[in-house]
Amino acid sequence: MVKKEITPFDKRRVYKTKIAPIVDALRRACTENGVPMFFTAAVENKEDGTTAYETEMISAGTHEMELGDDRIAKMVNVINGFRVVFPVTPEALDDYL
Repeated sequence: MVKKEITPFDKRRVYKTKIAPIVDALRRACTENGVPMFFTAAVENKEDGTTAYETEMISAGTHEMELGDDRIAKMVNVINGFRVVFPVTPEALDDYL
């Protein structure tokens, strides 16, 4: 197995000063207009393989909505450590292809 090369960076200050105000404005506009949203940015990446993220979301449930395909909830599950695993049976794979 080839070890991937990590690109270390620290953009926490840039995020706080330049990006966070824009994301805050986006979050406010989405809240005011009933638009579910999801945003995430990698703000720090260390040589030891750890990465820090900043995430903002407004779920459909916040606005008492039910989405037909709630990708926001699915992305949040992944951020919270849920593993995405394809089905193991060939028949089940047909749904993904």
